[in-house]
Amino acid sequence: MAAHAVIFTFPSQGNASPMLKLAELLSLANIHITFINTENIHRRFLLHSPDLDRLARLPCFRFRTIPDGLPEDHPRPMLDFLNLMQSLSSFSRQPYKEILTPASGIDPDGWPRVTCVIADGTLSLAYEVPAELGLPVIFFRTSSACSFWAYHCIPLLLKNGELPFPGYRRVDRRLGRQMFDING
Repeated sequence: MAAHAVIFTFPSQGNASPMLKLAELLSLANIHITFINTENIHRRFLLHSPDLDRLARLPCFRFRTIPDGLPEDHPRPMLDFLNLMQSLSSFSRQPYKEILTPASGIDPDGWPRVTCVIADGTLSLAYEVPAELGLPVIFFRTSSACSFWAYHCIPLLLKNGELPFPGYRRVDRRLGRQMFDING
């Protein structure tokens, strides 16, 4: 049986770019790859990325798009990602499910059935639906090595008293609560 991985990333360029690189490498290893983008991100990639044409010509690579549920003219600011996540959960679940398991049971392009999903760990929908269908899910972190190292070091910095910064008080005005208050 031929391997067929579906890759679904959080709909932002910063998350999609590393996932596209992974998808390309797997496709070059003759693994069938279906890369899922939201319609909005796919349009942006078509306008600004020369890589999409090259990737679409690979024999084991294809793009599929799903709606994110937001109006086309919605700016989709990254600080409002909770709204995007809620919209994706409501409007994208069924189209995503149909990509994973076509209603007819046969892929329209004659591709092998999906054998696993590579999900962006920040997008719950990407792993919830395949888990419901009994498909294996592999989580992929799209953050940089520097970012990963910083997260890895935080417990040690806390243990050594280097975080939070001594004497530092920060009030998160947007949420109306104190984030750090080491001065009481």
